[in-house]
Amino acid sequence: MQRIYLVGFMGSGKSTVAKALAKVSKMSMFDLDKVIEQKAGQRISDIFYAHGEAFFRKLEHDALLETTKQTGIISTGGGIVEREDNRNILSQQYVVFLETAWTEIVERLKDDQERPLWHQDLEVKKQLFDHRQVLYKEVSQFVINTTYRSPENIAQAILENIHK
Repeated sequence: MQRIYLVGFMGSGKSTVAKALAKVSKMSMFDLDKVIEQKAGQRISDIFYAHGEAFFRKLEHDALLETTKQTGIISTGGGIVEREDNRNILSQQYVVFLETAWTEIVERLKDDQERPLWHQDLEVKKQLFDHRQVLYKEVSQFVINTTYRSPENIAQAILENIHK
């Protein structure tokens, strides 16, 4: 396995699970949001506020394209599936959907100040969550529920699924 992509809603634990998975698999780890921030020289929230979501999604797409030449664990942003071209790329990779209950997402992000799309009405966030669930499933080869599971347990389950 050259690449393992992790997708899921914000707060599902993609970055944390990616670190755990990289450790047990002895693979490199790439966090797309960190890659984008390094290239842009700005935090994701600053990119959103200064240039808008469409501009950020273009940067995200470019970073995703670069990862198809890498070997490792790739933690994606929660909105990576919003673009059809990204879904097409992901559909050709090994993708794991970190499925997390809405109530758990709300609990995990209750104090979050960094995620631009989390600063909306709860009903709007829930609609976004519901919309993306379908898209995550569409691009994934493996779905694992992360609610009340440790990152290490999730990483182990992913590896076990790969070696089936």
